[in-house]
Amino acid sequence: MALLVKTGKAREMHHMCVLLCYGADAICPYMIMEATKNLRSDGVLSDKLNDKEVFGNYVEAMENGIAKVMAKMGISTLQSYKGAQIFEAIGLSEEIIDKCFRGTPSRVGGITFKELTKETVDRQMLTFQP
Repeated sequence: MALLVKTGKAREMHHMCVLLCYGADAICPYMIMEATKNLRSDGVLSDKLNDKEVFGNYVEAMENGIAKVMAKMGISTLQSYKGAQIFEAIGLSEEIIDKCFRGTPSRVGGITFKELTKETVDRQMLTFQP
């Protein structure tokens, strides 16, 4: 079974590395696609490149960055990196780690599901308020 991640929050190389390390087989960062399209239409990005080329450049940059991170860790294949859980959790409570990131070390506590839910609802309300 494959784990496909469709998210608007993954934007940076580190985000992609974490998702891959926790077992993602594919990542669809839809917000990046929308953002690059909007940046082109607003004139921030050059009109010389179409949306497909801009996003292709982004994908290539992510692939090169992930390969560089893996190489620094002495990992030569994505299969060895995928699911390796080589990160340490910072700022997450034990309840979140036990449920979502089992086996991940953490020397400090942090946010709980209740607090995470409140932040998510507050952000949603702020974004879509009339």
